[in-house]
Amino acid sequence: MRRTNVRLGIGSQRGFTLTELIIVLSIMVIVVAIALPSMGQYMRHSRLKEAARMVENDFEQARTAARTRQERNVVAQISGDRIFSFIDANENATYDAGETLISDDLFTGGVSLTITSTTVGAAVPFSTVNYNALGNIRDSTNRVVTVSITGESRQFRITVYSTGSIRVDRSEDAGADNFPTRAW
Repeated sequence: MRRTNVRLGIGSQRGFTLTELIIVLSIMVIVVAIALPSMGQYMRHSRLKEAARMVENDFEQARTAARTRQERNVVAQISGDRIFSFIDANENATYDAGETLISDDLFTGGVSLTITSTTVGAAVPFSTVNYNALGNIRDSTNRVVTVSITGESRQFRITVYSTGSIRVDRSEDAGADNFPTRAW
């Protein structure tokens, strides 16, 4: 067997041609153009899901505080893009200096919160959920919080029942008012 040693000179080294680089860059641009809209939708849905979990958690914290501390009036209040809960010592449904703050979350990025009643004939709109020492809603009126985000067709609906229990549902892509499935 014969062995041949071939020495490559400097002039015979080969790199990428300009045409090959342009083709690779074109493919990368096409892939990014396809993935970018999906990534934006994923990010909006992720923010929406995170906001719904935060709202659910805030209601759960308020209920737990009422039950464990045996407080007569713990309030979870929604104000625009903010939800906070506190022990309402003077029972005026307003957070005053000296009252114990339990949680406080501010939502950004187009997240909006709306709260309504599911009890027929109840005065709406509601902005608070008041828990008693048993962890039940004081006025025995179910509340529904709708969590939505700008540019996202889905919504989350968080139902706080008069017993204090919480249910979270996610709307289908077909429409914001269509809530056939459980969220998680």
